[in-house]
Amino acid sequence: MSTGLRNNNPLNVKGRGWKGQTAQDSRGHAVFADPAYGVRAAIVLLRTYWFTHRLRTIAAILSRWAPASDTVGSLPGAQANSPREYSLFVSRRMGGFPATKSLSLFKPDRRLDDVNQLKGLVEAMTTYEIGGGFDLPDHWFERALYLV
Repeated sequence: MSTGLRNNNPLNVKGRGWKGQTAQDSRGHAVFADPAYGVRAAIVLLRTYWFTHRLRTIAAILSRWAPASDTVGSLPGAQANSPREYSLFVSRRMGGFPATKSLSLFKPDRRLDDVNQLKGLVEAMTTYEIGGGFDLPDHWFERALYLV
């Protein structure tokens, strides 16, 4: 079973203090009581990227989400992350949305803008993070939106 599924954290969010978090694994990934909390953490983190770091494109977001300075799975000695490969994957999964074109995820007042675009981004990132053709269940995303 993948780290993301084992930890109820399908996007492999790291850190402490997340709503619904029960623990942290040895590589810094949060462990959640329910996968909807893991998806919620990812949405909250994307909102922080949007407003604090002004990251507005797939390429910019994924360069921070999975930087080349980290390794796949954050495993010592593993292959370095490839933000470019990740961005191309997400772009393809989002119907060819250009990796360098600005997304419409949030409005200036911090509310969601294009929910379908956010869902497409989160679904594509989940598939990449989990691997094996995993598809994010709709109810995880819908519950996560409710929890935000």
